Amino acid sequence: MVPSMFVASRPGSSRPVPHCSTFLHGHSARTVCASLLSCLVVIAVPCALAQPPVPAYGAGTVPPGLVPVAPLATLAPVLAGTLSIEPSTGGHGEVIAVWTVLNESDEPQTLQVPDSLALAARSGALARQLVGWSIAGGRAGDRVSIAPGQFRRFRYRVDLPPGVGGATVFRIATAAGELAAFADLPAPAAGVIAASSAEAGSTPLAREPRLDRLSSAISANEPVYLAFGNRYRRNARFQISFKYRFFNENGGLARDLPGLQHLYFGYTQSSLWDLEADSAPFRDSSYRPSLFYRNDLIWTSAARDLRLGLQGGLEHESNGREGLSSRSINTVFVRPTVKIGDPEAWHLTLGPKVYAYVDRTGNPDIARYRGHADLFASVGHPEKWQFAATVRRGTDGAFGSSLLEATYPLRQVSLGNLDGYFYFQYFNGYGESILDYNRRLPAQFRAGFSITRWP
Repeated sequence: MVPSMFVASRPGSSRPVPHCSTFLHGHSARTVCASLLSCLVVIAVPCALAQPPVPAYGAGTVPPGLVPVAPLATLAPVLAGTLSIEPSTGGHGEVIAVWTVLNESDEPQTLQVPDSLALAARSGALARQLVGWSIAGGRAGDRVSIAPGQFRRFRYRVDLPPGVGGATVFRIATAAGELAAFADLPAPAAGVIAASSAEAGSTPLAREPRLDRLSSAISANEPVYLAFGNRYRRNARFQISFKYRFFNENGGLARDLPGLQHLYFGYTQSSLWDLEADSAPFRDSSYRPSLFYRNDLIWTSAARDLRLGLQGGLEHESNGREGLSSRSINTVFVRPTVKIGDPEAWHLTLGPKVYAYVDRTGNPDIARYRGHADLFASVGHPEKWQFAATVRRGTDGAFGSSLLEATYPLRQVSLGNLDGYFYFQYFNGYGESILDYNRRLPAQFRAGFSITRWP
């Protein structure tokens, strides 16, 4: 479960700007079997009721019963702001605190990006001091300029300790005033509430349960989807994909050696499903475990309209078969990424994946059809369409493939606030599966549902 409703308030401003947003978010799951490893999670119907707005408190005041928070000295008084709470893809043990800073003056203002955000949280009788760690908005320590009338958003990942749940008030203190936000979190178990309340007087943060630590380390990798087509034969294609972060980014070792927090294990499985044949068998499945380094923000421009990332590592791909149908490759790859534009609006992503073959068992000529690079580009808006293309070209130029994808958020069409996306796919060329790397099947258009899309 993730937060289902969020309300933010902004005091200390000459302009009355009430801020009240409702975000209904949740899911149920259903699994689909596939060969050795199978499961495609399908998110279903959530629902929650709106909550009253949080009262505003002036600078230097502390609402009754809440733990005081040290002010952010880096925020100039002429910079107003809002605080809101968003769900996290990392799991129910964390949320994302979004701090939006607005320049209401007539002059450009400069803000130094803090690497962490101190928050106070109150759930019923339980009060906790929390820390959010910067994940987006600029590199910690950078100074960003905000033009008159413009705003910048900064996102911080906040781990939730046991006992924090249900109707919860989050707040931060700034030089421009105090900001508060309301979130309707999943209710904690009764035993956890009692234990946390007993410890609240002496321990600011209880130890995070192992399950919460695990869920916060697992995140989306490539798109997860299920799509159906009817060209040549009724068929479906589905994909599951995730990555696991080895080192907690807030742990002591990752703080001493920051590069460790970017080491991942990834797993992606793509399957082609023949729905027309007897017993509806899977035609082929590709299994792709990988070990890699991934840093989505190794550099960003001062205006944050140009961002560079890097991914590289080892990947195995095979179809788990024997004999003449066996296919297997091992590759070393590097994938630089360039993101151009405002990440909160329409923006362009370029991410070519370049690889060298270490082993090509069962398919020594695969480079002739697949080449040595996946050329990837996408353009999209977080709340609107995203269009993505992956193009391969074989080494002799005569073979290759194109995969086109389009997604649109379900929540934008009033389908009961369902999470996920409409998903559309078009494939044309060689090697839709590794079994058919040297074979061209009829072009396919498919439509379905996706849980995640390209970042």
